[in-house]
Amino acid sequence: MKRKVNLLIFVISIISIGALNAQLVNNGGTIIVKDGATLHVDADLTNTTGTLQLEANSTLEVSGDFTSEVAASFDADANSLVKFFGSTSKNIKSGGDDFGNVLMAKDDTKDMSLVDDMTVTTNLDFTPANGNKLVIGANDLTFGAIADVTNNGTNRYIQADGAGVVKKNYTANGSFEFPIGDVTNYSPITANVTATAFGGSANLAVNVVDAVHPNKYTDAESYITRYWKAAGTDMNDWTATLTGTYTDADIVGTEANIKGANYIADWSFANAGADNALNIVTADISANSDFTGMNYYGKMASLKAFLQGAYSGSEMKTTLTTLPLGANDGDHFPDTSPYGTGETVASLPADVTDWIKIEMWDAVPATVTKSYSKFVKKNGDIVELDGTTPLKFKDAPSSSYIVLHHRNHLDIRTNATHDLSTNASFDFTTSANQANIYDEGWSNEPQKDLGSSIYGMWGGNANGNTNVRWNGPANDKGQLLNTILSGNTSNVLTSVYSDGDLNFDKKVRWNGPGNDKGYLLNTVLSGNTSTILKEHK
Repeated sequence: MKRKVNLLIFVISIISIGALNAQLVNNGGTIIVKDGATLHVDADLTNTTGTLQLEANSTLEVSGDFTSEVAASFDADANSLVKFFGSTSKNIKSGGDDFGNVLMAKDDTKDMSLVDDMTVTTNLDFTPANGNKLVIGANDLTFGAIADVTNNGTNRYIQADGAGVVKKNYTANGSFEFPIGDVTNYSPITANVTATAFGGSANLAVNVVDAVHPNKYTDAESYITRYWKAAGTDMNDWTATLTGTYTDADIVGTEANIKGANYIADWSFANAGADNALNIVTADISANSDFTGMNYYGKMASLKAFLQGAYSGSEMKTTLTTLPLGANDGDHFPDTSPYGTGETVASLPADVTDWIKIEMWDAVPATVTKSYSKFVKKNGDIVELDGTTPLKFKDAPSSSYIVLHHRNHLDIRTNATHDLSTNASFDFTTSANQANIYDEGWSNEPQKDLGSSIYGMWGGNANGNTNVRWNGPANDKGQLLNTILSGNTSNVLTSVYSDGDLNFDKKVRWNGPGNDKGYLLNTVLSGNTSTILKEHK
């Protein structure tokens, strides 16, 4: 049975509880549900060209499809209620008009799906006893500035895993939980938005993708197989602190290493964090981006240092990299870091001088939180192992002292921590930055003045300890002669990668041209056999 209203002048004013156990089609009439009244439609409701008006505190109950065409008018007071009930999944078409309050009261596992965009001005409520989803598909669901969502949960949420987004309008700073998920998993995201000004169409829009982010760093082995998209509109200088909830099934690798991360053209870890016990990740965004969880990566836009032993003219030698690449046996340039941090390469990029180790300290005296091996190039730039990528440090602290270690030079470190979440930079080579390098107060400066206001790490440390010396216990002269050259002053090691090659010429020798004994005494120790250079760390 179908009940049709098809006269343009026909008006129904419902002032008490009424029930229509059939399809209701309004073709040109006006239906008004008065304050306090309920219109119960136990079938489809179609508003084709007419007017459907819900006054304050009125209720419209629909068990079938709700369809209000663009040519029709659906006028719902902010304090009115539309209740969707029934034993089958159905559809909603708003025709561009707003809902006040919406109650999802379908039988368990039965859903409502949007046919077009929908706006809720006051509240979307889920029935706690039932498991219902509001499926938006390719359509947008907008919540007004004062709108809220109640009684959402693991089986009561907005399915927003398609092209459509859930929007929250903003007129002031505030927080909103977007109760979204995919077809099987509830994964809400909360956004605490601040801005200097909100325009008339200010909103934040989100949805979720049940997949690994396609731009995940290849060496990230701890991550979640889920990400959210977030986009802000018409807000000045806005920032949103995002808190996303993932499921146990999303976890890959070590959950304790998973932190919040957002992606635009590269990954950012601003204010990145997590509460793994609650399956949540957090981070700040200030532009349209994707948000997920994976290993935290500290970032440095640039880091630069020179090695005294390799420095010649205005740059460093690359002689060692003319050795064949292979196992660290002395006859090859090592394809695996000589510092025991495990990094390995299959080929060498251009202009590399040597491996260098970077330590992260979270306190002084030293608490070494992480160590990484990178390449230092002839111009002093310290880079990733591909030779070009800016530095990133997996599972690093968000803020750290930066310590540089080279196998036959004295270590150096910054005298302050650096924020690694914001692409920090530091140049150890400049005269101006010497004041920002830790000084223990020894008689020697932390670094060697290489001339022209350029500084480099002290060389000559053949035994890799914390000082360079000619005489006394654990001296470098003895290491060079007795250990590396086996006590034979005429011995010459050629084409080698050795800690005794103090001048980086691919040779170790005691006598003759370019010998390392003379480099140690005359260049590093300035010809003074009693000089002791100490590490500032």
